[in-house]
This record gives sequence, C-alpha cells and structure tokens, in this order.
Amino acid sequence: MKKILILVLVALGFSAGAQNSVYQGVYSKQGDLSKSPDAEYQLIRRHYTLNADGTSEFNFRKEITIIRNKALTAYADKGESFILWNPDFQTLKINECYTIQADGKRVDMPKAGFIEQLPSNCVDCGRYNHIREMAIVHTGMEYGCTIVLDYTIKSKSAILDERLIIPQDCPVKKYEVIVDAPKNAQPKTNFTNALTGAPAFNCETQHNEESFRVVYTNVGQTYVDSYLPAAEELYPIVTISNKEQAQPITSFESVKDAEILLTTELQDNDKLTWAKNICTYVNENIKTNDIPLSATNYKIAPAQETWASNCGTKMDKAVLLASLLHQVGFDKVAVSAEGNVIVVVEGTEYTILPHSSNLTKAAPASNEAPRFVISGDVPFQPTPMAGSYYKVKLPSAPGSLSTRINPAALSSMRKAPLQVANETESYSQTITLPDGMKMVGKPIAVKKALKGLGTMEINIRQEGSKIIATRSLTIERDIIKEAKEYKAFRQWMQLWWQYNEIIVK
Repeated sequence: MKKILILVLVALGFSAGAQNSVYQGVYSKQGDLSKSPDAEYQLIRRHYTLNADGTSEFNFRKEITIIRNKALTAYADKGESFILWNPDFQTLKINECYTIQADGKRVDMPKAGFIEQLPSNCVDCGRYNHIREMAIVHTGMEYGCTIVLDYTIKSKSAILDERLIIPQDCPVKKYEVIVDAPKNAQPKTNFTNALTGAPAFNCETQHNEESFRVVYTNVGQTYVDSYLPAAEELYPIVTISNKEQAQPITSFESVKDAEILLTTELQDNDKLTWAKNICTYVNENIKTNDIPLSATNYKIAPAQETWASNCGTKMDKAVLLASLLHQVGFDKVAVSAEGNVIVVVEGTEYTILPHSSNLTKAAPASNEAPRFVISGDVPFQPTPMAGSYYKVKLPSAPGSLSTRINPAALSSMRKAPLQVANETESYSQTITLPDGMKMVGKPIAVKKALKGLGTMEINIRQEGSKIIATRSLTIERDIIKEAKEYKAFRQWMQLWWQYNEIIVK
C-alpha cells in the first residue's frame, strides 16, 4: 500500500460565545483552569525532518518555568528529563541543557547530571536490554527558574507515527509541531490539513508541499477530574503518521512449550472459560513493557519470542494471546491495529485487552440506547445503624451508569466535560419487612426532567409489610457539555444514591 504522510490535526475547542459551556474558554488565558499553576511551559517544540536517504531526525526543545513548590518536589518530571532511544538504529545528541535562575544567571548542566541507563521497563525483559534512557537531573533549580533542554535523535528509519496531545499537566505558552519532508524524501509525502478550532483556542498553521508547521499558544493544562471523555473530545491533538495503514493480524503460529498450559489449565472447561483462562494467564505471567513501539522501529515480536522472554509490548502480548487462542482451536481470531484481540466464541464475538483479563462481548448492532431492567423481590439484608435503625440497599444493574458514577466525585466547581452514557435503567423492586418493622420517613416521590438530557423518577412507599420501590433513569446523551445539564445530572445522581438506601426501624 502506498505510504503517505498524513497530518491530522484535531483541535477540539469550544466556542467562547457559548455562555453555558462547562468548559468555556479552557484554552484561553482568561479561562485557564489553573489560576496559580505549579509550572508553566514557555515553549515546547517538536521538529521532525525526513531525509532523501530514508533517514529522519527528531529535534525536541522545552523551556519550562518553575513557579511553586510542587513543581520542585511532588512533580519529579519537572526537575528531571528522561529521553528514550534505541542505539540499534538511533543516536542521541544533547544540544543544550541549562537552567536560567530567577536573577538571570545561567547554570550549565555538568557531565555528572547526564546518566545513561537501562529503562526500568526493560530491566526484567532481556529482549529490550539494548534500549537506553538518558536521565537528566537538572541543576540550579529554584522558584522562578527556567529549565531549558534541547536534543536531537537521528534515526536510520523514516517511519513516523506520533499522536500528540497538546495540553500538558501545566499551561503551555507556545507549542510548535513542525514537519519537513522535501519532495525527494522517501517515503513520498503528502500533507493533509484537517484542522478545526474555536475562538477560545489559539492556533496558527502554515504548510506547503514540503513542510508543515502548526503553533498553539496559551494552552490550558489538562483536566484532573474523574469521568472524563476520551482525549479526542477534550484536547487538541496532532497525529503524524507515514506508516502503511495497519491491517488486522489474522495469521498465527503455534507456541512451543505452551502445550502444558493448554492441556492442564483448560481441561474439561467450556470454550469461553478456555478463553478467559488463557487471557488471565497472559495478563498475570507475561510482563507488559510500556516502551513505545517507535523504540522497536514498530516491529512486533513473534509469539514464541514473547512467550520465551515472559515480556512484551502490548502489541507483542496481543499477538501471543491470539496465537494461544488459535492453538487451542479458536479459528476466528484477529489482532486489531490498536492491539485488541478479537475472538469468536461459540458464535459470539468478544474483544480482549491483552494487558487485562477482561472479555467484552460485542454489542449488537442497534440504534437503540442500552436498557437495564430489573424487577422482583430484594432480600431483606439490613445493615445495623445507631439505635434500633437499619438500612437496606436497593441494588442497581451491574455496569449501568448509576453504578459507574459516584456523585461524590462530581464537584460543583467542575469545568471539564463529563462522560456519561445514553441509556435507560428501570427498576421495580419489593422488600418484605419483618413483623413490626416500618420504613422511616414519608413516602418518597421524586420526578425530574430536562429537555435534551433525560428524565429521572423515584417512588418508594410501604404497603403493609412490603416496601415497593420503582425507579427509572434515562440519559439521552453520552457527553455532558453544558453547565445547566451538568448541574441537573449531578443533582439526579445525588438523589439516586440517596434513595438507593432505605432506612427502617
């Protein structure tokens, strides 16, 4: 397949004119989430150069100012730098490394501050013992100082495959991404500009047939809230790739020495249990090496090699897992470009993440929102409280929205969008109380609705010795962006959790 350099720039900002937006102006100076950040990047520059001889260069520069104590102590990455490279096909050169102190004095980095070492992820993975990491312990650090680091990695490979999330864990004044690819560079390049933005987000771009440059300014820091949507929904992203489009891997070889596992662990089990057992074994016994695939020149190890070394990248482990599944008789197995294993078990398709033990059943194709419906008797299993009071909990459907989101994590000051789920939950439950015991308080009747968000209704009452509880929750969107909707959803979750427990005496 023809190799094409594709530049996809997704700058998902949000209009400053949307006054109800939860995250209005997050990327502008005026709307920056961090009023007093611990540090601030003055500059981040990533410059990629493709050469006509099939080699490439990557130049990185950062200038970061330390503002508060946390950046000196709790955030080690602000005072240290770690550069990963593979000497098999790459060379590293430190161009500049110094600290400008608050009074303007320049403190150059002494030789002792450059420590070449084996990355911690590779210590127990012999196959990757040749990969190196330069640990730089910066000197002259104090409040108000600026750390400057500039280095170049030259590579015998011209493969680029980068996905850059522009916001960092502290604000960035200027972030540049540059790609130079002359007409005679191989592979042949073609720049595709797909840039979107908003008034609250500052971005400039320039490009021609041989180069591309995009500059982001006054970028707010990343969110630290719970229940965030995917990064694509939150941040500007630059994806740089000239790799051939990855196709699913569907051909697998048997793994030597795996017969003992495959004949003893799986004996007398059904096929789904076989798949779960193999998944668990790979997860628990094969170490995941988190080095980026760029450090291996995007090469995936054969399953036998990963098995023998007891370690591998996530993609290595995915190929191993798929090979073991194929070896025991699963003929419909594939590894996706993202490193997920797809396997068909007794007619049902499952997705497996090789660095976890979870098998997820593929959702049936449907335009309808998922529904969770539970009805019937709830066992009387009281939890003692002070005095002669007890509480009884009403169960919610496993995997439903109301079990996944804890309202205690939903701050009233939240600025980030909220990942929810377009779904419906319906419950009709009965609890039979012992003789003489009653529900404390008045019957509960709550009904909420907001156009575009959904509805919630809770009714709990006692009839004779029985407590009758009917509850329903419908959410009509996957992501909450508007302040009004977030406020309503937060209140609904608080009520839902509050009335999940019934007090009796």
